[in-house]
Amino acid sequence: MSTAQHTAPDRQHPLAQSDFMHQRQEILRLSDLDFQQHVNNAAITGFLANARFDFLATVRPCLPQGSKLVIARLEVDFTGELHYGFEVTVGTRIMGFGRTSMRLEQAIFQNDQCAAHAICVFVHKGEAGSLPWPESVLRLAASSANE
Repeated sequence: MSTAQHTAPDRQHPLAQSDFMHQRQEILRLSDLDFQQHVNNAAITGFLANARFDFLATVRPCLPQGSKLVIARLEVDFTGELHYGFEVTVGTRIMGFGRTSMRLEQAIFQNDQCAAHAICVFVHKGEAGSLPWPESVLRLAASSANE
């Protein structure tokens, strides 16, 4: 029986905080710590969710009334530890669009080190199923990529 191993995507360079146009600062709480006194993985996924929510605030006004953004996939690589008492920044950016899907890339940084990397796929949905992205969203994404 063979065992498949999952590895982080190959990169030309390590992720840097400056790679991400949208950034959100997080405040660590004592309740975010596990028994080893570092930030637990559940808190880390919460930080990613908070940053996605902030980031998508620019996309939601461009969507048709009644449509929704639904997470179809969330992949997280925990690449380092986060420690209480140090600033945490979550970066978010659009990787690309399919006809009805959008891929976001996120990373969490502390002391200039990437502690988590995530890929999130959203699907644009309406009452009758998946919807293509409106031109206004595609223009917004293009203008963000050019900043």
